[in-house]
Amino acid sequence: MKKTLLFFVALSLMLASCDSASSQDPVPTADVNTSVPITTPTIVPTVTPVPPQYEFHVAVDGSDTNPGTVNRPFATLEHARDVIRTMNLNMQESIVVHIHGGAYFVSEPIEFTDADSGQNGFDIIYRAAEGETPVISGGINVSGWEQVPDSQMWKTVLQNVGAFRQLYVNGVRAQRAVSQKTVTGIRWVAGDASKHDGIVISSTKMPDPSRPRDLELHWILDWMDMRLLVKDVEKNSDGTKTIWMQQPWYSYALSMGEEMDNNHDWMPAYDNPFYLENAIELLDEHGEWYYNADTHELFYLPRDVEDMKTATIVIPQTQMLLKIKGDGFDEREVHNLAFESLSFQYAGWTRANERGTFGHQAQDLMVTPGWCDECREMTPAHVQVNYARNIRFEGCRFEHLGAVGLHLNTDVHDVTVQGNLFRDISDGAMVFGHWEHVYAMQSKVTRNNLIANNLITDVGVEYWGAPSITAYYTNHVQIVHNEISNAPYTGISIGWGWSSWTDSKTAHDNLVAYNLITDITQRARDGGGIYTLSHQPNTVIEGNVIRRMKGDYACLYADEGSAFFTFQNNVCDTAPAWLQLWTDTIHDISILNTYTNVQRMKNHGANIQIENTVYINGQEWTPEAQAIIDNAGLEPLYTYLHEWIDE
Repeated sequence: MKKTLLFFVALSLMLASCDSASSQDPVPTADVNTSVPITTPTIVPTVTPVPPQYEFHVAVDGSDTNPGTVNRPFATLEHARDVIRTMNLNMQESIVVHIHGGAYFVSEPIEFTDADSGQNGFDIIYRAAEGETPVISGGINVSGWEQVPDSQMWKTVLQNVGAFRQLYVNGVRAQRAVSQKTVTGIRWVAGDASKHDGIVISSTKMPDPSRPRDLELHWILDWMDMRLLVKDVEKNSDGTKTIWMQQPWYSYALSMGEEMDNNHDWMPAYDNPFYLENAIELLDEHGEWYYNADTHELFYLPRDVEDMKTATIVIPQTQMLLKIKGDGFDEREVHNLAFESLSFQYAGWTRANERGTFGHQAQDLMVTPGWCDECREMTPAHVQVNYARNIRFEGCRFEHLGAVGLHLNTDVHDVTVQGNLFRDISDGAMVFGHWEHVYAMQSKVTRNNLIANNLITDVGVEYWGAPSITAYYTNHVQIVHNEISNAPYTGISIGWGWSSWTDSKTAHDNLVAYNLITDITQRARDGGGIYTLSHQPNTVIEGNVIRRMKGDYACLYADEGSAFFTFQNNVCDTAPAWLQLWTDTIHDISILNTYTNVQRMKNHGANIQIENTVYINGQEWTPEAQAIIDNAGLEPLYTYLHEWIDE
């Protein structure tokens, strides 16, 4: 209850200065010290300034035959939504749905269309009941555990369950059985499908798998994470083993590079190190699990602190939890919806079980070889928004998820994502826009949105090439005052297209400012604290602090085709380099007033202005640098998010 009250008190204080503000009055954002004009998104107040016109209640022990009062609540959000559809056309104040604590399992996404919009400038608010924690869940509890005789392992037999890739014990992600060290192949072997069907390895590098078709090979090559499936494992007379890969998926992955018998760091060649995953013979560490889909047996080796007789164990069964989508063909957008202090948890995604995951970069996955739109698909999000405006997610939790947390995709504008926690997510926290928007009409591009004061940690847990935040073709999007930590790859990636499609006009006037980004590129390389692609006129990267970056690249990384950016007043603390501009297709960029305790940098760009770079000894930051450090990350009203991490 304390944290819910803190959230609403904080927001009440923030809105106190908006005397008699209407539901469409903007809340001022932080001042930007730049001459580049930035359009401030419309931010609808979170706290309803006057009593709502209607209030409904939803509870896990309610009934959809009830009237939805506090004493006789509905049972589902879907029913509350359907009731509101009958009364929202003549709204005179906001409508609030109070969602009481407990887990609301959804087998299909909860959908909101234009018929569910707030009208006449008022919001329909789906809000956690005061002091309670409602969870929109795609997971089911697993029970019936028994200890395996003469073993520390426990097992249960699952009935009527679909595929899954994650297991959570007492809210902590368990690791699917995996090799402790990487394996390096010796050579390729030709098979029925191609000359690269098999990978020969030393017999000592892997145990004999009882179910070889369950195996998955996991590569991380530079920025690309690849998970590819095994067909069989064969013992050879010379003391080696051949891992036969499932086709055509392995050949598709290899098509991203030249197919020749030598090592390329950017494709899954036989001598690129890989992990072996998903065999009971690999289940040798506490906190690991394995599932036999034929016998339906689920095995788990508990951690010392876990009591399997009392533990709560969850597996995901649903992919999408929430879908907001208007009708893009006749301009019927969903609008004026708010989601406050809700939790979105335990959703899964199982493409890798079926054909693996591999692609060119970020959430871009290959379906068939080539760069055509039909050749690729995007990693899905568990909460998806399309054709929508004036939507808010505030004080919510996105946790224990198997793909991307939140995606603002086509024609999404004037949306606020503020004060949320994104934690323990297999891919990235948030994605904005789409690579297909390179020539989209401005009315279809993700634009004029505010992404502020979110705490993002432990994302990219399963897919190590995922930036924590990815923005493709967007404009007038503000990504400000967020905190990002413990990430396998890039902190914030903005742009697409490299030096191709230089006539695209959809990406411009974005702002990435006052973010605190720490402990990144822990698994992948060729990334940055803030990474940019393509030309984005009037886009400003300002006041960010990047700390403790691993690998061999830079805090500020403008990659191929980046142009017309202004980087100013940023801090780089402990990294391989502070700046990476590697080719002359990177041009017309200003890099001003950078404070760094790292001297290494690369500038091979064209028409690059670098001024007033201040080199620091250790942690002896100048007053100007310290002011930037003190201002970066969550603003004071949102530091309650750190308490959620410490629970």
